[in-house]
Amino acid sequence: MRRIRAVLIDIDGVLTVSWKPLPGAVAALKWLRAAAFPLALVTNTTSRTRASIASALAEAGFPVTADDILTAPVIAGHGVTLRLPQSMDYTAWAALREQSRAFLTPWEPIWPADDLTRTAFRRRIRRYAEDQRNDLAYACLVFRTGDDALVGGLTLANIRRGVAQAGSIGYWVGDAFSGRGWAAGGC
Repeated sequence: MRRIRAVLIDIDGVLTVSWKPLPGAVAALKWLRAAAFPLALVTNTTSRTRASIASALAEAGFPVTADDILTAPVIAGHGVTLRLPQSMDYTAWAALREQSRAFLTPWEPIWPADDLTRTAFRRRIRRYAEDQRNDLAYACLVFRTGDDALVGGLTLANIRRGVAQAGSIGYWVGDAFSGRGWAAGGC
C-alpha cells in the first residue's frame, strides 16, 4: 500500500459552508494534525487573504495558520495584491469607479453609457480572459493589503514576445486612494 504523502482539503463545502464548520470537520482536521499528516487547505477564493481565511477558520476551532492555506493565484506587491477580476468584484469596482469618475475623466474621457453596469462588467471580464488566453494582455485589480480594499486596476498590455519582449503598463487608481503609492506598489 502506498504511503499518504500529503492531504489537500477544499475549504468551502468540505470543511465549512459560509465559513461555519460542517459537523465533524474540526475533529477530522485535529485528527489529521495529531497523526502528523502534511496537509494544505485549498480554496479558489481571492476575496480574502490567507491570513483572513486562517483567522476565520481558527475562530471556528480549526487548528490552522496562514501557511496551511492555498488560494488562487495573486501577485503580491508593496502593500498591495493584484489578482484577476472576478464577478464578485462588480459591486466594489462599480462603486469605486463611480466615486472616482470626475477624477479619472482626464485620463479616460469617454465612458460608455453602460460602463458601470453588471452586464458591461461581465463583458469586460470575458474580454480580459480572452486577452489572457491569447497572451495579449493581463488585467488585474489592485487591493490594499490588510483590509483588501479595492484601490484600482493595473493592466500589462500590448505584449510582444520574441527576441525583444515588450509590453506596456496601464493603471487607474480610485480618487480616495490617489497619491499614496498604491499603483507603484503594484508595479
